[in-house]
Amino acid sequence: MSINTSLSTTEGQLRLEIGDNQAAPNGARPGGANFDAATLQHIYEQEGGAWASPDAQAIGRAAARLFELLAVEWARAPHAEKIGPYAKTTTAVWKFCEQRAKELRQQFGYTSGSGGSADSRGLLPTGTVKAVRNRE
Repeated sequence: MSINTSLSTTEGQLRLEIGDNQAAPNGARPGGANFDAATLQHIYEQEGGAWASPDAQAIGRAAARLFELLAVEWARAPHAEKIGPYAKTTTAVWKFCEQRAKELRQQFGYTSGSGGSADSRGLLPTGTVKAVRNRE
């Protein structure tokens, strides 16, 4: 799958922000997969952006949501993952994703009408990733 990494596009800016700017098998998702463009567009629009017009605030909120998703995906992944020539434990990866999502939410917030909390949006309340990981 080819990916759009042009920084003049919303897709390229989102991919850069979340580190998904290298094609599979070096993508940001477990197994080195990439987010597809339709998923990126859906999340960006959920976070208040218009796909044809990159907006820094919406990109920040969408990146937070993507890191929230990545945290859950990496928490469900096997304990060790080999990406290219590097091996890393998935625990370190999901903890990083969870922390980065939290930082971006603090900086960019939630969409209007969200009530300003993860619970009201159905997103990741504190401890969700740990709960997912502990079930396995």
